[in-house]
Amino acid sequence: MANPRSLVYALYTHWDTVELLVRLSREFAVLTSDQVLNGIAKVSGQRDAETQGAVLRALVNADILQTLPRSSDLQLNAYVLEFVRGLTREHELGLAAVLQARVAAIREATEALNEGMLGADMDRVRGAANKLAELFRQISLQLDQDRHALFELAENAKSADSSMPISQRYREVLEAYDHY
Repeated sequence: MANPRSLVYALYTHWDTVELLVRLSREFAVLTSDQVLNGIAKVSGQRDAETQGAVLRALVNADILQTLPRSSDLQLNAYVLEFVRGLTREHELGLAAVLQARVAAIREATEALNEGMLGADMDRVRGAANKLAELFRQISLQLDQDRHALFELAENAKSADSSMPISQRYREVLEAYDHY
């Protein structure tokens, strides 16, 4: 793990780029170097290719971006991703399919836990318990993010043009609630 001071300094120095990469990570779990360089160019178009490469290296060296093993692809550090999303409150409502997949993973981890208990395999029990804890943490985080997203939609509707009919102003909130 990188030095916390260098990570925080890199976040401060390259905040606009990191914020753009966090938004981009909603579409792509893994980013190519070209995607990151294009993001850097979007944020500050006046930089030349050499400076953009330096920014990319700085983000990797600060552990904001991590290189995937056996690949040149990059992904955002999970802690940085969660931190930036938490600060910007740019949450989108989670898909029910994501929660269904996590519930299915909980079932599998519970089965592995039970099998480990029956077979007295403490490594398997420990692994399954860790997986369950992580899945519950992810679900809790997703539900919290969804709650903030709904509140943000409601706040946007409240601050919309008051001359618009109330049903029109709150239509997006009601649609999101129905789909959620």
